This record gives sequence, structure tokens and C-alpha cells, in this order.
Amino acid sequence: MRQHRALRVALALLLIALCVGYGLWWRSTASRISAQSAAWIEARRAEGWTITTSKLDVGGFPFGWRLDAGAVVMARPDGTRVETGNLTARTVPWSRNVRVEADAIALQLPQGASRPAGMLNAAHGEALLDATNLARSAITLDMIAWAAGDAAPITAQRAKITRDADNVTASLDALHLAINSPLGDTVQRLELVTVAEPNLPHGLDAASMQQWREASGVMQLTSVTLQWGPLSLHGEGTAALDAQGRIELAGTSRLTGWSETIDALVASGSVKPNGGALAKAGLGMLANAKDGAPKEKSEVAIAVAIQGGQLYLGGIRLGPAPVLKMF
Repeated sequence: MRQHRALRVALALLLIALCVGYGLWWRSTASRISAQSAAWIEARRAEGWTITTSKLDVGGFPFGWRLDAGAVVMARPDGTRVETGNLTARTVPWSRNVRVEADAIALQLPQGASRPAGMLNAAHGEALLDATNLARSAITLDMIAWAAGDAAPITAQRAKITRDADNVTASLDALHLAINSPLGDTVQRLELVTVAEPNLPHGLDAASMQQWREASGVMQLTSVTLQWGPLSLHGEGTAALDAQGRIELAGTSRLTGWSETIDALVASGSVKPNGGALAKAGLGMLANAKDGAPKEKSEVAIAVAIQGGQLYLGGIRLGPAPVLKMF
């Protein structure tokens, strides 16, 4: 009996010691997070940045650490400026990842050599960062609006960029374009999976992207997905940036909905009726009909290109391509 009681007391003391030790370790780590955050802010200010936060508190005990910065304003000397509502960063002891979230994001980009000043707004943003390797990251923005110069705003329901070293996956959902296209003004989904040679710069800012282009930068597109009106496209190819910072692309694709797409082009006057009939006949010969399905409902393999800001399929111009200028 005494042995059992002594064992229980020893276990209780051990548990208390572990709790006290964890509490001290948590507090020490929280102090380090607070000090490193303040030091980072001061270092940026020394470089000419303007940074303000409505608070800088560390909490989250006992399951992890949460840095609350409140409303944040950061402005770089080059004119880039970002404002957020409540900004938080979280991490847990068993993970090397840091999750950053912010509401009411407003990113202001300065005018470039061939690009007007722009403003990106998002209702909510989230970033998942590998604290040991910042080249690995995932950024998601919800309810986005982009405006540049006098052009009408472009909106999207969601944008996501995932980066792992030189591999980048970028996607846009419900992209509403300020254009008059035969395929409609909304791209249901656009996704690119790329490997860049040389590696893309970490910041993806205008100056870095221009230097990357001048270094003969090329992106190998291992997967491209486009769903735009009746058109559904899956393919691969090679992309680069033109002198105006627009994406140029050449590759192969597998597409469905091509018959309805041609009908839309003819109805809009983009393609003459005779040309549409010839295009249908030619694509029908390439169609891979299965299980007795009509050829116009079948998949077709065809070349795809983006040149001069225009989207082409098999040499047929579909209209402005849904891309943004990189500089």
C-alpha cells in the first residue's frame, strides 16, 4: 500500500514538474517570438520601410503560440504598400509550419516600366510557411479584386499559389474578366503547374521578374487546366514573358466543348460561318470518339498558344487571354 502511494506521489510530482517545465519553455519561446518580431520590424525600418501595428502580443498557451499584430501597415521605399485588418501568426510545438492569416488585405503596387500602378484587395488571406525553408509555401486569397490604371477591375473567388523550391502551382477560381469574349466574361478555373528554369525569384516582384526574363527564364508547364464557358482544356507546354511582362505560351492540349466554342465564335462574329464550318470539320477528323459518342462531344488534341495577350487554339484566335502582367 505504501509502495503504491509512493508511486502515485512520484507520478504526481513528475507530472507537476513536466507542466512547470513546459510552462517555462512556452514562456521562453513566447518571449523569443516577441523579441524576434520586434527586431525584424526595426531592421525593416532601418532599411527605409514604414511599419505600424496596432498591437504585438503573443498568446496561445498551452497548445501553441499565436502572434497577434492587429491592424498592420507596411510600406517599402519602392512604393509597395500593404494594409491588413487583424493579422495573426500561429505555430505549434510539433510542427515547423507557421500559419499566417489576415482580413481586409489591400496591396498597392507602384507603377512599373510598362505597367500602371495597381491595387489588389482580398477579403481574407492565409499563408502556410515552412519556417526552415521559406521556398516552401502556400498562399490563398479569397474574394479578390484587382484594378490597374483605368482598366475595369478583375475579380476572382479564390486564388492559390503553392511553392516547393522551383515547383509552383497557381490556380484561380471564378475569375471574372473585364472583357467582351465569345466564351463569356468568367473563367471557371485556371490552374498552372510549373517548373521554372532558372528558379523563380522569391519575391515575384516586377524588378525580379524582369531580371528573370532577361536571364532567358522559361517555365515548363507540366499541367495546364482551363475551364472557360463551354471550353474545357488540359495540356502542357512552355511559357515565358514577353517584353511587356505578359505570359507567352506554346504547348499541346486536349479539349472538349470545342463544337460549342466554335458556335460561340461564329455567333459573336469572331469567326465567319464558313470558317466555323471548316474548323468543325477539321476538329471532327481529329476527335477521339468513344463508345459511339458524337464527334462534337469528343476530346480533341490540338496546339494551344498565348501570344501578344491573345489566346489561340489550333491557329484560331479566341480573344484576350486571361493573364496578368508580371512587370
